[in-house]
Amino acid sequence: MRIERIETLRADAAWRTFSFLKIVTACGITGWSEYNEDFGSRGLSPVIEALAPLILGLDPRASEAVVAKLHVATRQSRGGLNQQAIAAIENALLDIRGKEAGKPVHALFGGPVRTRIPLYWSHFGTYRVAHRGKGVLPELATYDDLAAHAAEVKAAGFRCLKTNILRLLDGKLHQFSPGFGRHEGWPELNWDEALLAGLRRQLGAIRDAVGPEFGIMLDLNFHFRTEGFMRVAEAVAPFGLRWLEIDTHDAASLAQIRRRAPCPVASCETLHGRRDFKPYLEAYAMDVPIVDVPWNGLGESIKIAAMADAYEVNVAPHNEGQEIVVPVKNGEGSYVADAETLDRLEGEGRVVAYYTGSNPNGSSRDIAGIANERGNVVGFMPHPEHAVEELTGPGTDGLVFFTSVLKTLVDA
Repeated sequence: MRIERIETLRADAAWRTFSFLKIVTACGITGWSEYNEDFGSRGLSPVIEALAPLILGLDPRASEAVVAKLHVATRQSRGGLNQQAIAAIENALLDIRGKEAGKPVHALFGGPVRTRIPLYWSHFGTYRVAHRGKGVLPELATYDDLAAHAAEVKAAGFRCLKTNILRLLDGKLHQFSPGFGRHEGWPELNWDEALLAGLRRQLGAIRDAVGPEFGIMLDLNFHFRTEGFMRVAEAVAPFGLRWLEIDTHDAASLAQIRRRAPCPVASCETLHGRRDFKPYLEAYAMDVPIVDVPWNGLGESIKIAAMADAYEVNVAPHNEGQEIVVPVKNGEGSYVADAETLDRLEGEGRVVAYYTGSNPNGSSRDIAGIANERGNVVGFMPHPEHAVEELTGPGTDGLVFFTSVLKTLVDA
């Protein structure tokens, strides 16, 4: 078996672009992986394409050797886009290895330790605020709206949510993202009393809506400097956060924040490889290391998790997949199966889509779509064909289903 062709594919989902890597082998097995160019990684596809000639003709089953070759070739400029490109290639190679063996990828690493993990609602309120007025998501403008949404999340069966700072301006909630240069406040990244007062009101509205036993997380990203992160940590103390998520590229500063924080601290989602994680673990800078699997590659992510285990901390995976909005028109129809079948489908990675936010028809384990054993036939309950045009649907998220099929047929 040898690598014959490498392609990068992009799917315009209107609000962001989803990018996919396709590695074709001479024996006909194709490996796929997903990567992201929309958040600080623009130009990643050309980097993947530039590395591709280095691995053409190699055996994809020797994924560790292929990855090692790519690291040697990029050693003088490790991390960044080079690492993300290597990760996308590694994940596609693992897909090939699993298909060649006729097993799910987890079987290549000794099988699953568990088949189900706790799930939280991410970016709670953030996207509804960001897309307000576009008709894509339910409107969210006030603290009352936020509380009502929190109650919906709890009623849907979630036991935890993660939110971002939402600032009240002119009577409506708005995003707060100075650390990404999207709003005022950069490059100084200072805090102020009004911001902290608004944050306390935001978390209070959520806590009152969900009760004391529901988990709440707050993601601060890169929006403050060390002193500002400490001030926020003090402000959120009364709300019993499950974790406070902070991004900083200085391990000593994060360790200082953690020592003073009233709740667990999560961090490191933007780091690349064990070498980046090492100083944070040695400084005991966080309670929960967050590992981005598309950026690091599954193999490297497992190595990071093993290293973290030696420091008595559990990792949380980041950015594992995409969420789409398509209509549901199946009435009382739902997917039903016994527990053994459900365990097998999830264990083999054959569940291709889950309902998020709510389960409109009582489908077992929120399953919205499954694939056959070969992976060439998918049964899907929602209707992506009704989400292909802005004028007639909730958006164009459904296009990805049809463009990917057409691309496969053209390339076949």
